[in-house]
Amino acid sequence: MIEKSKNWDTGYEWKAVTLLTIGFGLVGLDRWIIAPAIAGAIAQKYGIQYVPYFALAGLVAGAFVCLFLQETAPRKTPGVVSDLDQLEARGNSAVRS
Repeated sequence: MIEKSKNWDTGYEWKAVTLLTIGFGLVGLDRWIIAPAIAGAIAQKYGIQYVPYFALAGLVAGAFVCLFLQETAPRKTPGVVSDLDQLEARGNSAVRS
């Protein structure tokens, strides 16, 4: 049985949770406030009427890049045998349930 420590310091946990909260909060600011504000400012400065086309262009560019990525999953890549496949080939059928 695991023995509980009587002098457990929770200060480290509070610091970790605080840093994670600040980090996720800043990501939220970037994604939902700062990026649309910048896109709106650029659209206003250059007279672009359809700001959502910025997002659509990014989506299309990302999809285009994904078309040329190579598959790396062992089950889908021909000629690649994973450790799990080798165990199953030896007769260890209890490996996958």
